[in-house]
Amino acid sequence: MISNMRFQLVLLLAAAAVLFAACGGGADESSAFGGFAPPPPAAPAPAAAPTREEAFDVGSAAGVPAPPAAPAPRPAAPAAALAPPKLVAGGELGDIAVVSDEAAAALALQQRIIIRTVNMGLVVADISLSLDNIEKLAVELGGWKVSSDRFQKHAGSISIRVPAERLDEAVGRMREMAVEVESERSNSQDVTEEYFDITARLDSLLAERDVYTKLFEDAEKVEDALQVREALTRIQGDVESLQGRINRLDLSSSSSLINVSLSLEPAEMTVDAGTDQTAGVGQVVRFRAFFKPPEGIEDFVFMWDFGDGSRVVTSDRTAPTEDEDTRVTATQTHQYHDERDSPFFAKVTITGTGDAGLAEGEDTLTVTVSKIPTIEIFAGENATVEEDQEVQLTGSFTRPEGLSEVRFKWDFGDGTPAVTGEIAEGVTNAVTTHVYPDHRPFSFTATLTITAQSEAGEVEGFSTVQVQVTEVRGWAIAGWSASDQGKTAVRALSGVGQVAVSVLIWAAIFSPIWGLVGVGGFLGWRRLRTARSHRRESATATP
Repeated sequence: MISNMRFQLVLLLAAAAVLFAACGGGADESSAFGGFAPPPPAAPAPAAAPTREEAFDVGSAAGVPAPPAAPAPRPAAPAAALAPPKLVAGGELGDIAVVSDEAAAALALQQRIIIRTVNMGLVVADISLSLDNIEKLAVELGGWKVSSDRFQKHAGSISIRVPAERLDEAVGRMREMAVEVESERSNSQDVTEEYFDITARLDSLLAERDVYTKLFEDAEKVEDALQVREALTRIQGDVESLQGRINRLDLSSSSSLINVSLSLEPAEMTVDAGTDQTAGVGQVVRFRAFFKPPEGIEDFVFMWDFGDGSRVVTSDRTAPTEDEDTRVTATQTHQYHDERDSPFFAKVTITGTGDAGLAEGEDTLTVTVSKIPTIEIFAGENATVEEDQEVQLTGSFTRPEGLSEVRFKWDFGDGTPAVTGEIAEGVTNAVTTHVYPDHRPFSFTATLTITAQSEAGEVEGFSTVQVQVTEVRGWAIAGWSASDQGKTAVRALSGVGQVAVSVLIWAAIFSPIWGLVGVGGFLGWRRLRTARSHRRESATATP
């Protein structure tokens, strides 16, 4: 019991000693812990570090598993020293001056630990050759290839590491390899504070591990040894994790990473976007382009930028033309809704890929957009005319400035050919005549259409008028018209005929009834006649 209490007390004293050592306690205070003060935080020399097998042999005589072995000593920090110097030489030989903590920290900060990464986008003449040259450059400068990939015939990527002090040289030489540098981005990360923080935590863990190792060697009971071994296992895991992070920081700071994205230099392709266009606000404008791809280029993608800030249209629909060497893109339509920024520059870009590699071409056309003038049209008042009688149709319209080639078209609405013609300068009406050969109960719709040319293109407007065509009236004297009287007589005769026909129809319908009525009447008459004869005979026979 006393031994167990003593062991627990030793554990508490060891933990306090480790905390005190981590806080920078001196050697004078270690005597207060019964001789169990932690050793200096410096890592043991490589020759004294036991192997994992040797570490587990400790305490084997007592039948207790040994604690895990200490890791190999970590590599030197890329800075001048991990811990800032505390002593500097004075003016005279052997004269030593003590440097303050603030001065030591300032000296440490002068040695910054920087991780630099460069991302580059290069256009090259040959993807495979460029990948090989960049790998050779890395080896020549003392670095190595991290990874590479050629995922398309016209594109690839490679990542290399070079010594940090030769990064600028590597970047400069890769610029010389490229046909064009599309992009270049450099990133620097200062990990000095993280590095020294991890180093300090590692030193504390190493000191704590040494203390527990001493406790493990002095343990008298198996249960005590097991408790210490469990603590040593946890510490060993933390030590390896911190050591791995330090190794990564050492590698990243001593060698810089360069990520290079390669794209093949495209072959030139002739593209024709068409002639310049004029349009009005809100009018539909049609775009299509002709292009001549090089041999070995089979797949195409084209983009139209209409120049007004609208969404870029992308498509892969193309078709061959009568010319075997020329193809044409699918037609794209667009509307411009504001003329204030006119003219607009519409640009088409066509990219082709195939066994021959990459081809690219572009062309631009100008679209002049202006506000469409409005033509107000009045086709005239509604008219009534008899059939085969000539009617005059007179329409008028407004004529805004800038109109030219003004024309009119009268469509009479009865299926006859329309009348068209030009309107002279300054004239604002369109007059024509027409004869409707037939009447009908509803009116005809005549349409007047005015067309003209303007800066925004063709302008058009229309208006309609109703024409009622009536039947022609015959010859009349003093209000009496033979035609009207004849028509009245015909209508009267028609009425009489209709009545006669109706009587006959009803007679035919009721003919069975009329037959029965006739037969019944005949029989009744004969019976009456017979009765009268009998009465006369009876009267004669009576005396």
